[in-house]
Amino acid sequence: FFQIGNTEVSPDGRILAWAEDSTGRRQWLLHFKNLDSGQDLPDRIANAEASLAWANDNKTLLYIEKDPVTLLGYKVRKHVLGTDPAVDPLVYEETDRSFYMGVYKSRSDRYINIGLQSTVSSEQWVADADDPQLAFKVLIPRERDHEYQAEDFGGDWIVRSNWRAKNFRVVRAAAARVADRKAWKDVVAHREDAFVDGASVFRDF
Repeated sequence: FFQIGNTEVSPDGRILAWAEDSTGRRQWLLHFKNLDSGQDLPDRIANAEASLAWANDNKTLLYIEKDPVTLLGYKVRKHVLGTDPAVDPLVYEETDRSFYMGVYKSRSDRYINIGLQSTVSSEQWVADADDPQLAFKVLIPRERDHEYQAEDFGGDWIVRSNWRAKNFRVVRAAAARVADRKAWKDVVAHREDAFVDGASVFRDF
């Protein structure tokens, strides 16, 4: 068995991070390749998810560690190229094992996101991708029966949400008030006859 899970190139285009599964158990082994020289870097990270995100310094990668028994991803760690993965700092740990986790870069490259999803609830944590500390903060705190996903747009956030909208709607709010639903303004209002399956934010159109 052999599968490549995910590939992410550093912002400067020089380092490729990629995930390999050679057992079929989705316990991914992370590799790094110098795209200038073609050489594989010695860094190896085992028992990870295939979900990856680069910080804007071109040397720090966010990844998810898996529980070796349940195989559920539950810890986000930060790896700096050239350091020992055994001492990678813990960035976030999910204690509710009913939530699945992913880590990803925003379309704007301004933020790194941690997305958490259960059957009836979701939550998103964000950190400035230029911040050396990568200090994550929750965007909208989780609550039962509220699912949402958010993308940044300048100083605002665009949120797809099912709050008071069983078929979902898309709203816009200033970053400082994104968790305040009184500040939400509809971009795509809720409709009884149409389901909003997703939304993507673009700079120019």
